[in-house]
Amino acid sequence: MTTPRITLDQWQALQALADHGSFSAAAQDLELSDSAVRFALHKLEDKLQLKLLEQGEDGRVRITDAGHVLLDRARQLMAEARKLEGLARDLREHDDTCINLVVDTGFPTNLLLEALRRFEEAGTPARINLREVAPLGVQRALRAGEADLALGSEIPEGFKGQPITTIEYVAVAQPHHPLHDIKRKLLPKDLTRHLQIIVQGASGQFQSSGAWVRSERQWTVATLHTALTLVKAGLGFSWLPSHLVKHAIEHGEIKPLKFQAGGSYHVSMFLVVRDAMECGPAAAKLASILQQINADPKQSARA
Repeated sequence: MTTPRITLDQWQALQALADHGSFSAAAQDLELSDSAVRFALHKLEDKLQLKLLEQGEDGRVRITDAGHVLLDRARQLMAEARKLEGLARDLREHDDTCINLVVDTGFPTNLLLEALRRFEEAGTPARINLREVAPLGVQRALRAGEADLALGSEIPEGFKGQPITTIEYVAVAQPHHPLHDIKRKLLPKDLTRHLQIIVQGASGQFQSSGAWVRSERQWTVATLHTALTLVKAGLGFSWLPSHLVKHAIEHGEIKPLKFQAGGSYHVSMFLVVRDAMECGPAAAKLASILQQINADPKQSARA
């Protein structure tokens, strides 16, 4: 491995000169002597074997074109160095790290519980702030910086995600719902005049799956559990995760709608880390456990 020849102090001197326009002002900002700033910049040019400074017609020192190219990258380097120091400070001051975990209510409960059980058994000293939200809530939490880790069906722009599991959604209604009285397998047009219960932010999932049928009558609710409650009450039909409705189906509270084609669709769930560079050891441990569960065929089969 090649050791960098340039120190952060030398890059910082170049940045201060560019920001303040003179050696004296840069020295004052850095709390150094004029000569110390000049020496740092001289060593920088010498090590790079590149001219970074030049004298202008007005006698003031200026950054060369090559210097400006390097300056842009130097600013990024200094910003990353400050982030690294901040992470170290957080690790020093917060041994009981708090992990903000935001989870789409459609994520399988058994997988989440297994991950939390393994995390607790590992003895990781951390507090977990768990929030279960509607699909749009996951994206909002990530963009607002309110989630260290998130489990959801979509990856917001600017973030990276890893597939964790796939969820089957099925159309269901109460056993006495008029759709169950149709003496044949259903067609999409059969749904259009019946009340459809939609979870806020879920329409994008339907549309991308190709299973979306837009009813003329719709109610939008905040959570999957509210949608299930309304379906049980016979107020309408809804597309809901099969793992969520399994118990209600087995106890005769609701029944799957039978279609000629397209009676179910699948949605991928992703693990999204807010910022890998700022992810502490506790959050990294929980993320690793979630990835292991994804790779465990026994757990995936029960999702």
